[in-house]
Amino acid sequence: MGLAVVRQIAAPSQSAGFPRHLSMCGFAALIATQSRHVDPQQVARMGDAIVHRGPDDSGLWCEGAVGLAFRRLAILDLSPAGHQPMCSEDGRYVLVFNGEIYNYRELRSELETMGHRFRSSGDTEVLLTAYMQWGRECVRRLNGMWAFLIYDQTTGVVFGSRDHFGIKPLYVGEYPGGLAYASEIKALLTLGIGRSPDWSRVSEWLASGTLDLVPSRGRTFYEGIREVPPATAFELHLDGQARQWTYWSLDAIERRPRPDASEEYAALFEDAVRLQARADVPLAVSLSGGLDSTAIACALARQTGTQLEAFTYNSDDHDESRYVRATLEWTGATRHLVEVTPTQLFDTLPQLLAMHDEPVHTFAAAISWHIMGAARARGIKVVMSGQGADEALAGYSTYFLDYWAQLVHDGQSDKAFREIDAYTAMHGGDAALRRTTSVRRASRLRWHRVLPLYSKVANALQQRRLRRGAAWYLPEVMAHLPPVSSHTEVGLTAALRASIAQAPLPMYLRLDDRNSMAHGVEARVPFLDSRLVELAFSVPEYELLSGPWNKWLLRRAMRDRAPSVVRDRVDKMGFAHPYRSWFRETLADRVIASLHDHPEVATLVDIPAVVADAARHRRGEIDVGLQLFRVAQLGMWLRQLSRVAPNPATPSVECTAA
Repeated sequence: MGLAVVRQIAAPSQSAGFPRHLSMCGFAALIATQSRHVDPQQVARMGDAIVHRGPDDSGLWCEGAVGLAFRRLAILDLSPAGHQPMCSEDGRYVLVFNGEIYNYRELRSELETMGHRFRSSGDTEVLLTAYMQWGRECVRRLNGMWAFLIYDQTTGVVFGSRDHFGIKPLYVGEYPGGLAYASEIKALLTLGIGRSPDWSRVSEWLASGTLDLVPSRGRTFYEGIREVPPATAFELHLDGQARQWTYWSLDAIERRPRPDASEEYAALFEDAVRLQARADVPLAVSLSGGLDSTAIACALARQTGTQLEAFTYNSDDHDESRYVRATLEWTGATRHLVEVTPTQLFDTLPQLLAMHDEPVHTFAAAISWHIMGAARARGIKVVMSGQGADEALAGYSTYFLDYWAQLVHDGQSDKAFREIDAYTAMHGGDAALRRTTSVRRASRLRWHRVLPLYSKVANALQQRRLRRGAAWYLPEVMAHLPPVSSHTEVGLTAALRASIAQAPLPMYLRLDDRNSMAHGVEARVPFLDSRLVELAFSVPEYELLSGPWNKWLLRRAMRDRAPSVVRDRVDKMGFAHPYRSWFRETLADRVIASLHDHPEVATLVDIPAVVADAARHRRGEIDVGLQLFRVAQLGMWLRQLSRVAPNPATPSVECTAA
């Protein structure tokens, strides 16, 4: 938890008693498709690299061409029955599994009616038995978050899967003789994989700030290491044959009127929280003043009947204490206020990058890091957050423009303008400008569809804007900037799909996973129960955005279930922090100093340009706060990579322009 100060507000909490045998973990695997033999020491080193994901237990299984390593973080109950790698009773199947199957009790009961008997009481054996019963189709029955591999020793096939949204991580890379899988990149680095940066990915981030962008086909910051996409399953044969497919998608869901949509959502949300409250430890919530985390806190208070603990952060410049107090009064929760200075957050970054393996987006990631550390210091092992609600329920302000442009595009300009007027009446601003912007956006989308040349010109202009925005970086870096493709789909639904499947949700889920697991805490996200997301995508768009209101479906669902002062607020913060002023008052000198800590930075960055713009930022002439945050991380990340690879390749030395 570093130097953060935690103040407890209200009475101490009591422990809750919940069912046992759930755990969060990490695993690594080597699959030799050529040599037919794996080195157990290599497998063990991979497991050791992610010991923080599972300090309570470890396991190693190596047989011929397959080696599996496992680290376990037990959610209180650590019994031999939950040990992994787990073998089926007949020894045919071997499983490594990271995550939670929340509906394991229901699946267990169903499997017992089919004649299966269980040696343990947890979800791991249920998952293994589900595969034995239903094969690759088992993933369609799972409600949870997971990444797993199951090896069938009889057929020589490894079956793997990742959950609907990629809540739990899984990476893959080629090594001499086969493939390697792991819950974190650092485990693959022990094999020598990924010791050179993927400069096209690095340059893309430096120019635009994009992270965990799924359209990059799973590319990471490391050459040769890819992320297995969410909602996928795959089979790998020991002869090298492989097949991967998508088992779930939002694309086929059709929107239609649902008379009782808000009550449907409320009931399903209660059930999602009920399932995710299955643990044998006290539950806590990461509480901002927003509706998402408030809804979770209120549901937990109703369901558990125990003293809930809430961990919060507050900035004087972005004060949400009024809303937090209302939730505390409603739920009777104990508040733990995490207080951390900008300097402390900056000092956290090397530690943060070491756990994440890749950069983070803003200081909000460091704030979350300290919140998870504070929770663990209080003995908490499970923390719920509102992650995913904004992307499924239209919580970001940009979605209004998507909605208005869609209405204009569909010939409903009058309705669009009424929506704009209602929005402007509450939020302020220029209604005429919003109308004009919506009409122009709808027109541009039409031109993209009918004129290929228009798309090419638009892409070229966007590429030029990116390069202008990356003026701090030398040509050797920007030469690797990948081509830009324009978004040609219109409307709110398309924007929501992209937010969930491409960006920003994959990044936020990575941040939650690494921040929590670094402290031995499990992060759970009830809004990403796939049933809830499917419901949100099956109602008309006007159920999500209405006049000035975003997340209209959730607001109505929480009537009488959450404080009205939170339910009716129209602004959005979410652990907001004044990073612009921080870089004016406190951190600019720290960034400049960090640029000199690694010799590779001078071959990539125009340091005098950074110094000059940092001075202008201090004077309030320009805003380059986020760019300063990125360039500081670049030096730190390169320094960490050099510890793995003594001379990481720079684009000016070994990489050729894309």
